[in-house]
Amino acid sequence: MKIGILTFHSVANFGANIQSSSSFMKLKSLGHDVCMLNYRDSLSEKKHRQMAGEEQYALHLDYCKTYVRQSPILRNNDDVCDYVKQWKPDLIVCGGDAVLLHEPNGTPDRQCGNPFWLTWMKDIPEPPPACYLSASSRGSYFSRIPENLRKDVADRFKRIKYFSTRDHWTTRQVQWITGGKQCPFHCPDPAFAFELDVPIPQEYCATAVSRKQSYILLQANPRNLSKRWVAEFRQLAHQQGLEVYSFPTTFGNSECDLDEIISLPLHPLEWYSWIQNAAGCITRLFHGQICAMAAGVPFINIDTQQRYPWLSRSKSRAHDLAVRADCGGRVIPTISARYLMSPRKAMKLLQHSYRPTIMAYAECARDLYSRAINRMLDSVK
Repeated sequence: MKIGILTFHSVANFGANIQSSSSFMKLKSLGHDVCMLNYRDSLSEKKHRQMAGEEQYALHLDYCKTYVRQSPILRNNDDVCDYVKQWKPDLIVCGGDAVLLHEPNGTPDRQCGNPFWLTWMKDIPEPPPACYLSASSRGSYFSRIPENLRKDVADRFKRIKYFSTRDHWTTRQVQWITGGKQCPFHCPDPAFAFELDVPIPQEYCATAVSRKQSYILLQANPRNLSKRWVAEFRQLAHQQGLEVYSFPTTFGNSECDLDEIISLPLHPLEWYSWIQNAAGCITRLFHGQICAMAAGVPFINIDTQQRYPWLSRSKSRAHDLAVRADCGGRVIPTISARYLMSPRKAMKLLQHSYRPTIMAYAECARDLYSRAINRMLDSVK
């Protein structure tokens, strides 16, 4: 079967690269002819290039060229529609990741109406069946979608053969906009299956493997954790024979004075390998949390999507995932992390006694993801 995938695959984002290549390799391993529909609008591409810097951005593009087959660059709905008409896939898969994100003032790839919403399919006389796989709205409200688009979106969603989301919030948004006609299944993020589907060459993991479980990764800045907090945490780690390494995001290095700084430029596979071999991980990234959980690494997520502890956490994707894994206390709102989480409490959360719980959920997530893939493929036979 010819399958086209639409997702955030080539952006300067470690998690996006990992989840997209995992889906690609999984479908390819099942014997399908898979192609990543290479949607990249010009404005978003320029923004990512500027924020990440040319050298780091080039590593993300190189990763995509190496691990996924891509179509020519497609800049908008018309480009995607024309390519699909020409290539004639048997199935369009949209997701995972935040393909249903709607930010009214965001770049085109973050607004309703872009190719991820599949409204372009109405311009194809006999469109291929389409499915959403582990899609997320990342806490956005579908009620803010312009009314002239809302009906088109609802009509398209009702035609989706198989619809799965990765969090409760997105499920509720889909149910709302379709008037209950579409009730998505739950599907964990494809990154949970990354290690099974994508081989990691020795050149990208050798250093981390040689230091396996001898370090804790800390991804923080003074707005999250004070210098005094970091110094005390580092001292506690040393007492347990561990070092603390500063860990970057795609757009900059962590601002911490620690035992070692893992700095940019950094290949996505190196990024994953450092998490995979850590004794613990304190992150600000959703996919940092997922990759830690997938490897059974105790984690804390300083939840930038939920700054204040007194507000509802229903929109937080990180909290939603942690609750499913019975470890909701590991996702901590930004303000709570700065003022309420002591270094000793953080160290306790990173104890190895929690590893079996995390590994048990990761195994369950991989199984659920595999079942979701099979159910999606069965829906279009």
